[in-house]
Amino acid sequence: MKATDKKKTLEALELAYQEFMAKEDFKQAFEVLQHIEAIHDEIFEVEKKRKLEELRREFHREQQDELLAQEQEHNLSLRAKNAELEEVLNEQKSSKLHLKSLQLQLSPHFIFNTLQGIQSFIFQQDESLIADYIAEFASLMRAILHASQQVEVSVQDEVQLLQTYLSLEKRRFADKFSYQVCYEKVSKPLQVKLPALLIQPFVENAILHGIANQQNGEVLVAFRSGASSLFIHILDNGIGRKAAQKIEKRTHQGTSTALKILRERADLSKKGNRLDFNFKIIDRKDNNRVRGTHVIIQVNF
Repeated sequence: MKATDKKKTLEALELAYQEFMAKEDFKQAFEVLQHIEAIHDEIFEVEKKRKLEELRREFHREQQDELLAQEQEHNLSLRAKNAELEEVLNEQKSSKLHLKSLQLQLSPHFIFNTLQGIQSFIFQQDESLIADYIAEFASLMRAILHASQQVEVSVQDEVQLLQTYLSLEKRRFADKFSYQVCYEKVSKPLQVKLPALLIQPFVENAILHGIANQQNGEVLVAFRSGASSLFIHILDNGIGRKAAQKIEKRTHQGTSTALKILRERADLSKKGNRLDFNFKIIDRKDNNRVRGTHVIIQVNF
């Protein structure tokens, strides 16, 4: 029976109940009352089922919302853990690249060449030169090992390391080249920072693959502060990149490993919360003739 029909039936039964009660026909009134109660019971059961279904749907909705909230929380937690893991992996990779950069600057051929320089002074029996050379070599080793323990160093510390390194190399090459390190355009060289173990490999390339086989070589390292960057220019008047590559192929002493490590460090620095940097290497030209190499490093604060 439809709800509307039940309502009409109830109205009719209630009128009948009142009439029987007025006539004091209690038997008929009781029977009508039983019909009324039976219909009320039916209505109650239908209403109860409806409410139970509503509760079931509401509970299901709450369960779905709870599951969705748990999934979202799990996803957030998972993303946070992934980010944390990526940070740890980047940190590990950064440490490995930092160590490789140290190995570049403590490369066996550099140490061997330095020891050869010391040996030549021994053959010359010049004790003062031997003592000075060993003292400079020890000073450079201390500076490099100190830098290896730092993520970043000041411009002033980097300049001191480069000057010691260039002084040693100049002696080793019997004063065949001159050098200059300028940082006057950096207003606070103790406060301005750059990534540790960054510049020396470029300077070494300028010497070994640019000016090593010529007289009157020149190397210039210049620092300049920008609004939100530090620029380092490394210039030489050597043979240029193409000629250097030909020599490297013959001698198997290329720069590809050093540049690969430096590029990996540059890519990684952009992902982390640290100083990021980039670099480019171009030929210096005069009337379309190569006159050397120019490295430009940009460190962003």
